[in-house]
Amino acid sequence: MTANNRTFKLLKITDIRPINLDTGKREPLDDYEKANVCDRCGRRHAVVWTVEETTSGQERFWHVGSTCGPKLLGWAPMKSTVKRLTKEARTRALREAWRPKVEEAIAYGRQIRETCGIRGDDLNASHARAGLAHEYVRQTKFSPTLASIAVRAARRELTVDEVYELDYYPWYD
Repeated sequence: MTANNRTFKLLKITDIRPINLDTGKREPLDDYEKANVCDRCGRRHAVVWTVEETTSGQERFWHVGSTCGPKLLGWAPMKSTVKRLTKEARTRALREAWRPKVEEAIAYGRQIRETCGIRGDDLNASHARAGLAHEYVRQTKFSPTLASIAVRAARRELTVDEVYELDYYPWYD
């Protein structure tokens, strides 16, 4: 969007408030020392926009709170852009919040592979993996998606980033 011969583009939204894994909702920020300092007001904000300003071919980046951006720059992004970037920020935060649980599921699958020697795609190995995954869910009260991650990790070496590339999101269970 253009304002006063300046071009603005909203690049990223960052929200550092923690997520409650039980409810999936954001919690208030306890320590505002971790929050980003706003380029407009100097206060600390939990939700920050990264905005690129281009004036006569020169670029400048602003890190402003969601209410300070329009006030400072005299510009507001399209609602669809804000919605899309907010969703991306939420997905990044959920991935980070669930990372320890996903790593635990991968470690369990690795343990299955190493101790039981279960690998390959033959029928017996598939049944054994499914049984162990069911046991894993029962013991840990984890989601079925985490059990699926453990089963995949029992079959082959798997990283957390590969899990997210497979579109396995345990927070949807």
